[in-house]
Amino acid sequence: MSKINLNTFNEEDALTILAYIREMNKKAAVEVYVRGRRALLFIPDAMAQDKEDWLRRKRNSVLYFGLSTQALFEKQRGDEGKIESKYGKSIADYTFTPGGIPIVLQDGGIIGALSVTGLLPEEDHALAVSLMERLLKEKSDG
Repeated sequence: MSKINLNTFNEEDALTILAYIREMNKKAAVEVYVRGRRALLFIPDAMAQDKEDWLRRKRNSVLYFGLSTQALFEKQRGDEGKIESKYGKSIADYTFTPGGIPIVLQDGGIIGALSVTGLLPEEDHALAVSLMERLLKEKSDG
C-alpha cells in the first residue's frame, strides 16, 4: 500500500474512525496515535486482554520504521526474529504482524499510526487501510 496522505488530522478524525468501525460492525480493536499521544483506543468488551498490547506493538513498529506493519512483514518475510537480531529492538515492544499503518500529512510527514487488531492479520491491515481511505474520501468530498 502506498501511503495515504491527508491534509490535516485531528481528534474529530479519530472519532470519525471510531464511528466507521461501529457502523461496519467490525469486532476489532483500534488505536489512533498522533503527535505523541493516544487520540483513540477502542477495544470491544469481548476481546482478550492482550489486544491493547498488540496495538502498542504495531504502533511502535510503524513509528520506528515509518512503514506499515504489512510492508515490514513482507520485507522481512515474516521473520520477527529480525526485530532483535537485525534492528536491536525487543520483540515485546515491536511486531511485523500486519495491522498498523502510518498516518501521514502531505506536508508534515508521519504524524502517527492507526493500528487494528482482532481479525486475521491481513484483515487487520485491510481494515486499517479502508478506514484511512474512507476518511480521506470524506475529507476531500467535504
